Amino acid sequence: METRTNVATPAKAGWTLTQGVVAIALVSWLVGMLVGVGNGLLRLQSLRAQAHAELVAEAKAATASIHGQLSLAEHILKVVALAPLVRSFSPICNDLIEAWRSTLGTMTTRVVLTDSTGLVRCGSPAEALDRRIDDSFRLEDVVETSDTLFSTIVRGLVSGEEVIAVSRRWYPLEAGTGMATAAVRVAHLVQPDPPAMRATGLWLADIAGHVRPLLATAPLPPPDDVLADIPRGVHLRTASVDGERLLLAVDKFSDTLGVVATRRLREIEREAVKESLISTIPKMIALAFAAIAVVVMVRWALVNPLAELANTLNAPRGSAAAAPPPRMPRELTMIWQKVLDYRDAVADRESQLEQELALRQELMREVHHRTKNNLQIVSSLLALQEHEAKDGEAAAQLRAARDRVATLATIHEKLFGGGAVDRVELKEFLSDLAKRIAYAADADARGIAVSVEAEPLALHMDLAGPVGLIVNELMTNSLKYAFPGDARGRIRITARRVGQDIEVVVADDGIGAPGTGVPEGGLGSTLVAAFARKLDGTVERREGPGTIIALRFPAAAEA
Repeated sequence: METRTNVATPAKAGWTLTQGVVAIALVSWLVGMLVGVGNGLLRLQSLRAQAHAELVAEAKAATASIHGQLSLAEHILKVVALAPLVRSFSPICNDLIEAWRSTLGTMTTRVVLTDSTGLVRCGSPAEALDRRIDDSFRLEDVVETSDTLFSTIVRGLVSGEEVIAVSRRWYPLEAGTGMATAAVRVAHLVQPDPPAMRATGLWLADIAGHVRPLLATAPLPPPDDVLADIPRGVHLRTASVDGERLLLAVDKFSDTLGVVATRRLREIEREAVKESLISTIPKMIALAFAAIAVVVMVRWALVNPLAELANTLNAPRGSAAAAPPPRMPRELTMIWQKVLDYRDAVADRESQLEQELALRQELMREVHHRTKNNLQIVSSLLALQEHEAKDGEAAAQLRAARDRVATLATIHEKLFGGGAVDRVELKEFLSDLAKRIAYAADADARGIAVSVEAEPLALHMDLAGPVGLIVNELMTNSLKYAFPGDARGRIRITARRVGQDIEVVVADDGIGAPGTGVPEGGLGSTLVAAFARKLDGTVERREGPGTIIALRFPAAAEA
């Protein structure tokens, strides 16, 4: 027999190495994407916090600028309050105050001193001396504290402009405690728009609900009650103005005044998202290219060589296709050679086993052939004995024995000529068996038709014998007793699968057997019962015209 050199190609199932590498790269990329998205979200949150911090810083810077200007007015008041000529209400008191006020330029509208009764005793400009001070502060409020107090935004009595009154207590040489007040113009606090400012607007607000811009351009003012119910210090708030959501950084630097920096929330979100995407998208693209590069490199260095190795398993031994390519890694080259050695060893062993199996099957066929010949010789001898027998009963018994031996010979004949050496096709076996029995009983001449209908089933030889012998007994009985005289009829043999069992039925449309059960008492009936037990099956008689006998046994022997 020719030696095989090829190994059968395995069925294409499951996933390939390329798919596995791509899946790993994809999972890695997705994990990287999730990490990148997480970093992007953290970056977005950081940018939001940065925008909040910038707004707070701008509010504090504006507060420092305003507080610095108000501090200049406070410093003048301290200087005025300490001057002896002023404390004594000297005739040149007004001139001194005017000189000191002029150092502030246009920042203040007037500076006045009042005595303990609240009357203006000295100040500048001269036209303000006969006017009482505004009602921003009560005298007792100022003299009870050593701090400088700032009023809300009020309308100046002399200038008619909006001012902030800066007041502190002082001690004239006369008895009692007085109040020094400087009126600072609100318009003087307005500053040009800083080029680097991120805030949409800067505002000066007071607790009375006045809100004034501190920038030349300042849209969307904060709510009038922005300073309500909050202590001193810096606070972040949100508010809705004309349908626009604003972020407010409120720096309340006194009990009455505060600076508010505003910015649109959608601007903050848009810039934060933009910067987050700018920092995240390149990383995602780089990660995607890295994943693709890994797939390409792994495919080039590992997957392709392994694919070539798999194809080599089908290459003829000694062919050029069986040699490893020069670009293969050293470790894969060693695996390549080992696989080829194992492939050749398996092919040799497979060829040897196939030769041994073929020889075994040939020997088995030879055994079946010789067994068939021997059984045919025995059948011929029984036929000779039948012809020599003088007694009719003895001849009938010899004929029955001959038929049983012939049935066994039919099995071995099928095993000798078929593909398998230990199984028979049930339909073919029953057809040949029925033809032989019908021919021996001269069924055609008697007008008895025999038919076989069977599903494609295979039985092991150890079970085919009992099945054949039972069918032989049942069909012989039908030919012998079901059609007396010149009666014509039909015998039908069927075989089919019923659930986990195989059912073989022998039915005739003859006169029927007496009784309702399986006929008993004779040798044939005894043999049928014995063979049924060998099959772990049952034999039963069914109702119908004629005689119907069914054999049912487990289908464990089916191929």
